[in-house]
Amino acid sequence: MSLFTYRAFIASETACLRLLRQLRWPRGIRCVACDYARVWRMQEAGRTEYRCKRCSHHFSDTSGTVFARSRTPLAKWVLAIGLFRVGCSARALAQELCVTYKTAWTLLTTLRTVLAADPLLTRLAGHVEVDETYFGAAGRGSGAGAPRAKRPWSACANAMGTSARSSSRTCRAAPCAR
Repeated sequence: MSLFTYRAFIASETACLRLLRQLRWPRGIRCVACDYARVWRMQEAGRTEYRCKRCSHHFSDTSGTVFARSRTPLAKWVLAIGLFRVGCSARALAQELCVTYKTAWTLLTTLRTVLAADPLLTRLAGHVEVDETYFGAAGRGSGAGAPRAKRPWSACANAMGTSARSSSRTCRAAPCAR
C-alpha cells in the first residue's frame, strides 16, 4: 500500500484548499492585485475563482503560488511537501504519490527552487549589518512647542532587518521577538 491510498484519512482536496486559504489569507480573501477585501466568489469549471470588486482582477486560490497552473492535485502537493521535509527521493515520491517519475522529479525541483529563492533562508556572508527600530506615532499635540506624550515602549511596534555589505543580499524586515 502506498501513502496516497490513505490520503482520504490524511488530507482531502477540500481540506488542502481550506488549509491553503487559511495560510494565504489569514484576514480573509483579498485581491492579489490591489489587496482589496471585497471580492466576488464564482464557480467556474468546477473550481472556485474570485473577482475583485475594485479592479475586476480574476484570481483563484492557487494563482501566484507554485500550485498555479499545475495539473497535479493539491492533495498530492501537500503530501509531497510533507515527504520533502522528511527527505525523499524522486523515485520514492513517485511510488508514494502514484505519479510518474517525471512528475515527482518536477515537484521536488519546484520545491527546491522555491526554497532556494527565499531570502530568509539564505545565509549572509562578509560584514553583516543588523539594525532594529521602533515604530509608533506620538500622541496628539506633538508639534514643535507641545510637550511629548509619554508612550510606553510596549505600545510601539518593533522590527529588525539585516544586510550584507559586500553583496546585494538582504533579509526582509521581521518582527522582533519579545
